[in-house]
Amino acid sequence: MSKTERTPRLVRHHSEFNISAIVPSNTLWSYLDTKRNLLIVSLVLMVVVLPTWLEWRDDQFTQEIRFAAMGDWGGKGEEPFTSKMQVAVAQALKFRSHRTRINFFLSLGDNFLDHGIEGGVDGDKAKERFEKTFEKVYEGEEFDKPWFISAGDHDHDRNVTAQLAYSDRSTRWKFPQLYYAFTKQIMQRKVMIVVTDSYNLERELNFANKNRKKDSTYVVVDENAPQLAWLKETLEASTADWIVVCGHFPLYSVGEYGATAVLQQYVAPLLESTGVALYLSAHDRLLQHIKVNGSCVDHVGSGAGSDVSTQLLNKKSNPKGSVKMFYNDKPGFALVLVSQHTLDVKFVNSNGTQVHAFRKSNPREAGQKRVKKGNRVALHTYVDSHPMAKVQGAESVPDPVKNSTDRPKARNHFLNRYSEQFMSHFRRGKRADKKDDADEGKDNKTDGSNGGWRR
Repeated sequence: MSKTERTPRLVRHHSEFNISAIVPSNTLWSYLDTKRNLLIVSLVLMVVVLPTWLEWRDDQFTQEIRFAAMGDWGGKGEEPFTSKMQVAVAQALKFRSHRTRINFFLSLGDNFLDHGIEGGVDGDKAKERFEKTFEKVYEGEEFDKPWFISAGDHDHDRNVTAQLAYSDRSTRWKFPQLYYAFTKQIMQRKVMIVVTDSYNLERELNFANKNRKKDSTYVVVDENAPQLAWLKETLEASTADWIVVCGHFPLYSVGEYGATAVLQQYVAPLLESTGVALYLSAHDRLLQHIKVNGSCVDHVGSGAGSDVSTQLLNKKSNPKGSVKMFYNDKPGFALVLVSQHTLDVKFVNSNGTQVHAFRKSNPREAGQKRVKKGNRVALHTYVDSHPMAKVQGAESVPDPVKNSTDRPKARNHFLNRYSEQFMSHFRRGKRADKKDDADEGKDNKTDGSNGGWRR
């Protein structure tokens, strides 16, 4: 056979070009069928799957309560009555509100710096502050949600009642009393938010207070202070599945002002014994996360709404190992997401960057367990190993936060068993499972206090 016969001539003439010589006809039609099938599949996905996914996503949003918590956001006391940091935080908060579909905002006090509202609510000075520090900074549909307000020490410098009265002037400003509680519903679960007036609560309790100037309104009382009695009654009588408490003053802090000793003495045991999941505060102008070992309460500081402080005077004043995070490079806020069985907190700075996050299970669920003692079974609720939490009738009760077997069961058994451990491993980077170490013949040791996972 000649060379010309062995080698097929693909193109003899431009006019004689034949695509079948390059791509066989069956391959060509198969290729076109594949493209057509891909187009059909894409159309089916758009028509059928996409609406289903959107419906699922909407269901996910309805299965969570989402709110932003922020304190010390009140601008400044002179023109233009705001600050660049406050505006930057507002822009980041606006983006998060749109993206996360925030349900409401929780103000942690110091709403109008430097000395609160001057004059009555209808006075020119008050109107100017409300307009320039609040209304113009937090405007748009992303902020058109309820704002639940608490008062800080700077708000009490002048006329805090003007802020109470502004609830009748604004559709979103919710400040019915200096301390109050409200409930939100999620599926079949209730979330109760308790708003305290920690400034007056501290003054009521601290009858030996030498750090604050006594004025005509200063009242010295004993530990049976009216707000403390109200707080105790509210928490103990609550049937809510989740409880979150907030106040301007922190119980623990690494910042300039540090912990509030009298609140540690009287409020901390009450939070523990009633299974409060979260205590939100401000005052020190930074973001921080503190959790005392053995406690069921996570303390979240979000006091960087319009400024940050570089003075970390109390870094070593907190219980050992309790400080999980503090951040004062930029101002920011805390985002809280509450679902049926878990609570997530995300710390976001003014650039919109998440700087820290954590997830926890519900201590009220974990505490509702049956403890066998002899021939009887006693129901113990909200049991914790905090030294101030008094437990009657129980000799030894596992820590409800650390003991993963007491956490609520998820719908998917596999996720319920492994997801929380996987996330812990993913975040901490190292796993110290004692069984695996024994199988591999290692000598690593762990005290088991953190469920077998190395911190």
